[in-house]
Amino acid sequence: MMDYLTRDSVVNKMKNINIVISSMDIGGAEKVLTTFLNNFDRRQYKVSLTLYRRKGSLLADVPSDVEIRQIVLNGEGYFAKMYRFFFRILLMKFPKMLSQIFRKKYSNNVVHIAFLEGLPTRIVSLMPGDRIAWVHTDIINNPASDKWFNSLEEEREIYGKFRQVVLVSQSAKFAFETKLAPTRVPINVLHNPIDSEFIQKMALEKNRNFFEWNETTKNSKRLIVVGRIEKVKHVDLLIRAMAYIPKDISLTIVGDGTEKENLEKLCKNLHITNILFLGHIENPYPYLANADLYVNSSFVEAYPTAIAEALVLGLPVLASKNGGSEEILGDSEYGLIFPSNISAKNLADTLLSMLNQVDLWKQRANIGARTLDIKKVMNQYSTVIDNKE
Repeated sequence: MMDYLTRDSVVNKMKNINIVISSMDIGGAEKVLTTFLNNFDRRQYKVSLTLYRRKGSLLADVPSDVEIRQIVLNGEGYFAKMYRFFFRILLMKFPKMLSQIFRKKYSNNVVHIAFLEGLPTRIVSLMPGDRIAWVHTDIINNPASDKWFNSLEEEREIYGKFRQVVLVSQSAKFAFETKLAPTRVPINVLHNPIDSEFIQKMALEKNRNFFEWNETTKNSKRLIVVGRIEKVKHVDLLIRAMAYIPKDISLTIVGDGTEKENLEKLCKNLHITNILFLGHIENPYPYLANADLYVNSSFVEAYPTAIAEALVLGLPVLASKNGGSEEILGDSEYGLIFPSNISAKNLADTLLSMLNQVDLWKQRANIGARTLDIKKVMNQYSTVIDNKE
């Protein structure tokens, strides 16, 4: 009898959390979310996941004890498309009406978390009860979320409805405060949780595609990039640098995006044959673990998770100067930072110089990996969610 009473009392003390995000398509914030969902304290929180659309390959990484809900219909048929069309009209033009619907549908005794800027933020601002917003980017240099706000003043007003806004880096915080000044909401900076044990475990799981890549590139020094292939990532700079690189050095690009086709054409125009586009890979960690150098050429990063993952695997990192990369690598302490206005030729020279000192940079990467403490970050998440000082 006492066992049941004790168990019931624990359940009653658990805090309910509802995390809202657009989908579980591959993306930095979505990967961070799966890390949180697999590491939160089950004795302390009961977590549900609300998706605008229930889709995305990362759904497979959501633990079975996390309830998944969706807001709109997910199909591509006429009715589903019309449903989403009218929902967006309500969201953008008649938010008070949608708020009344949400107040009947969602509990007031829940911490509602918008885990991505833009659409999730606007949706959660209409939910009842306690609200927290996460921002994963520099909203000045990467203004993709602007389309979900009718004006800058409305964006400022919507963020003002949250108990707290969490930014993933100091550079993201600076951009947020600069763009939305004067901000009327408490702001906190929390780095993304990096699950080193999981990454190292997954790096050992190799499949046929990996072995084919390993065979194809075995006689070369391996450069690697992992992430979305979008303009903001400036992968074109790295490709232009490869025109000055010897053929016994290969570049592997893991990921998909709107710029992939353009970059493939660029390779063809420059007659570069030592670049491999592998597309999206569910488990990129064996490739990272067997590469010689990770390169991040993005000029805008809030907190580049892939850089942290490279450090975990002891992979030297070369990254463009931006706030997020510097917060992980320091002043070239754990990886080398290059200026964002670098030329393709100078980037090529930097790559070659770093490859000649790869053992030194491996040592620095391993030291950097020790700074990534997931327990510390998860405790910081709990402090914010529980509204503790």
